[in-house]
Amino acid sequence: MASRFQAATLVASRSHPHSIAWSDENLIAAVASGHVVTILNAALLLRPRGLIIVHKSEPCSIGVVKEEDLLSGPLLSTCLSKGPLPCVRSISWLPIEMAPNSGCLLAICTLQGHVKLYRPPFCDFCAEWIEVCICHELFADKPKNLKF
Repeated sequence: MASRFQAATLVASRSHPHSIAWSDENLIAAVASGHVVTILNAALLLRPRGLIIVHKSEPCSIGVVKEEDLLSGPLLSTCLSKGPLPCVRSISWLPIEMAPNSGCLLAICTLQGHVKLYRPPFCDFCAEWIEVCICHELFADKPKNLKF
């Protein structure tokens, strides 16, 4: 009897426990080596449907802990666990019909505090998903206007 389960090959092994998210349009997003997100089609797991590679960027200025505070007290273990490469900490699918092709957008939160939205490419020959916006840039002026 054939197994109901299929194995999928990722670019690298998963980096944290909550690194897989399932979309309404039957796509699976899996965080691989911290800075790579692999998009799989649940109906066809033989090859990835797309990739998202997160590039290194400056940390968000809102809520950033100063470097000298990281090296003292209880935050020291957090500082030691960070690596030099960018890292995806959380992924989540937005509801269907949010993308231009009536598909789903993927929201990614990085270790640097950036929240980015990605959409699938228009062409099937392109594997890398396209960044739609960086959400914290949309709201960057809000705290200044509120005199936060």
